[in-house]
Amino acid sequence: MRSCQRFPARRVDEHWPAAGEDRRKVLQLVSSIPSLSECQVDLRRRGLPVLLDWLEEQPGHTWQERWLSSGADAAGEEWAQGPSQWLESLGQFSINRLALMTSSLLIMVGADVVRPSLSWLLTGGKKRKLARNMIRSRDPASFEQLRLLCESDAGITPQAGRDTLFRCAVIIGVIGFERGRRD
Repeated sequence: MRSCQRFPARRVDEHWPAAGEDRRKVLQLVSSIPSLSECQVDLRRRGLPVLLDWLEEQPGHTWQERWLSSGADAAGEEWAQGPSQWLESLGQFSINRLALMTSSLLIMVGADVVRPSLSWLLTGGKKRKLARNMIRSRDPASFEQLRLLCESDAGITPQAGRDTLFRCAVIIGVIGFERGRRD
């Protein structure tokens, strides 16, 4: 119990700049991520607009509020059922469209537009893909520095190094990341 008092849990923000941006600004923000893979560029072009359409139909003023009110975060691994039902209701369902739409969430998390809960990130998503996307989009230089530090330490196995990068990506996905922030 003593360490909990000494190292209290960091608060999870309810509002941050990217979550409150309009659709046009979100698309610009995602377009500005320099290190998206070719596959992610396709997701951004074809899947992200559909994901934004779905989120815009959810109650809330920010993308985060819409994400939470959609029930997707609480649904964990079953989160894609909501988007699937929405596409069906529009007569636009296809496995490919659903895959493009739901995979685009990784880009939204990487751009800090939506922050899924810790439980969702550990149970509900494409976990390793999310970590790779976070590493590419949030702070690639720092993640690379961490990777090199892990590799240079003989006491850290390659698997432990990958796990370290993954855990850091998950933490940043939940709480965000601002250089110099110390709270």
